[in-house]
Amino acid sequence: MSDISEKKTSKTQMVVKQLIMVFIVFALAAFATYKLKASRKPQHKIKPKAVAPLVEAIKVKPQTVNILINGYGQVRPIHEAQIVAQVSGEILSLSINDGDFFKKGQELVVIDPRDYELALESAKAKIAAAKVKLELEKAEALVAKQEWQELNPDKEPSSDLVFRVPQIKNAQANLLSGESALAKAKLDLERTKILAPFDGRVVKKIADLGQYVTRGSPIATVYSSDSLEIDVPLENSKLAWIKAGEDGSKVIVHTKFAGKNSSWTGKLVRTAGKIDPMTRLVHVFVEVDNPFEETDANVMLTPGMFVELDIQGKVLENAFVVPRRAIRGRDSVWVVKDGKLDIRKVVIAMSNKDFSYVTDGLNDSDIVVTSTIEAAVNGMQLRCELESTDSTSGAIK
Repeated sequence: MSDISEKKTSKTQMVVKQLIMVFIVFALAAFATYKLKASRKPQHKIKPKAVAPLVEAIKVKPQTVNILINGYGQVRPIHEAQIVAQVSGEILSLSINDGDFFKKGQELVVIDPRDYELALESAKAKIAAAKVKLELEKAEALVAKQEWQELNPDKEPSSDLVFRVPQIKNAQANLLSGESALAKAKLDLERTKILAPFDGRVVKKIADLGQYVTRGSPIATVYSSDSLEIDVPLENSKLAWIKAGEDGSKVIVHTKFAGKNSSWTGKLVRTAGKIDPMTRLVHVFVEVDNPFEETDANVMLTPGMFVELDIQGKVLENAFVVPRRAIRGRDSVWVVKDGKLDIRKVVIAMSNKDFSYVTDGLNDSDIVVTSTIEAAVNGMQLRCELESTDSTSGAIK
């Protein structure tokens, strides 16, 4: 029993010693942590200096410019016509297909002429017979007149029938009718060949070789290739800057077709006679001559194309041309003056899709902000980076 008691006492003493050692370790760790915290010096927070926003800007100067009016429109033919048969018959020859070009006077269609050749010969024969009949009536009238004068030397006949006047008039009328029939036969024969009325291009072929057509049957739809027209809707306020007519405003027409950029030169020729009641826009018409001369991109201006136009307007003196994105609201710009923001009201003569033309409110060499500023405040500090892009679109050099 004494051995068991001694073993229990020894285990208890060992557990107590282990607990004391753990307590000492924790106490030393807590003391070391406290000393480290106590030895640290408090850090002073340094407030960063405020940095002025960096903005993009341009330096402006007054210029003499041609106002540019932007517009969009669809190309269409000026002269479009339907070629129709003026006589009936079978088509013996057809030298056109969709998209083909042709020259004025070129033979496009030939209709079987044999019936009309026979009609012409018949008309010639009737004329010959009418001439003979007229000569006979004149001869008989002469004989009748001589006989009357021999029997009644001092007396005039009571009726024109005595001298065969009605018969002569009837023969003359028959001759005139025959001549008209001959002219009609010649015209019908000529119409068996349809010639191009102008230089043009085929939109769609309707009839084909071997087909029988009657008078008035459509054969093809064509349009003139000398020039094309573009219908451009504009705001009525922009009409004050452009001119239509023989010396109308110059227009640059450009489009992207088949992945390539192409351009043509045209002229503003007229304006519509009324305002569009739905859009309240005024339609102006641009004419492009020789539209089928290929551009550097081997593209031809073609009806149905949707194009963009730059219409060269009137000259504006002492105007500041600024990118449209630089206009804030309706009539303000941001100017950098002595490193600070100066919000200014300006007078804008006109704006297009890229630029605004300012006539008052800016000075020579002012620096105009073109980028955005969050919460812009008059007088705030700014840093400025001048753009290298050209903002003088439309300037007269």
